[in-house]
Amino acid sequence: RAFGPAGFLEQDDSENWCEIQKLLKGHRARNSKLCLEMGLGQEKRRDDGIPGITNYIFSETAARGMYQRWADLLSSESWQEVLDKTAAYQQE
Repeated sequence: RAFGPAGFLEQDDSENWCEIQKLLKGHRARNSKLCLEMGLGQEKRRDDGIPGITNYIFSETAARGMYQRWADLLSSESWQEVLDKTAAYQQE
């Protein structure tokens, strides 16, 4: 969908991603807020039976979900608390 027949990356993309990672360690990047707002407010629940929240093809919904999940795992005292936070996130 995004770059090549494999869906995301092709062999010549690896250098680009390595350089991006180097830039993210720089002074300017460390002193800037990370913006993950693309597609914010446009999320929707799937109606085809597949669980989860989706968005238009170009959005950061998946990244926000991943960081939310990571925060939930780090801050929860029990597995039940993780499940409760997941259910609450999907209702928002």
